[in-house]
Amino acid sequence: MTANYIIIGRAGAVPLADLCERIASVNGVREQYQTAEAGEVLLLARTLTDEPGEIERLVEALVTQGLGVGMIKRIDRFFRASELFV
Repeated sequence: MTANYIIIGRAGAVPLADLCERIASVNGVREQYQTAEAGEVLLLARTLTDEPGEIERLVEALVTQGLGVGMIKRIDRFFRASELFV
């Protein structure tokens, strides 16, 4: 069974445009949005299973690409962008 997450992070030394391109290739990232805060990114992600360690592997892949992860929240279901940003 999969698990869904909202992840909020910040671009570190990597320019935001480059960061967004890099994290788009990370397995598990479904959607990404730039927030109103400069350099901040909101991700909707899904792990392949809900086994222990899956979210840690996803976060490690994001950090490797240059994202400074600030918040991870497991959610029951995926939301559409129109539901998140009303």
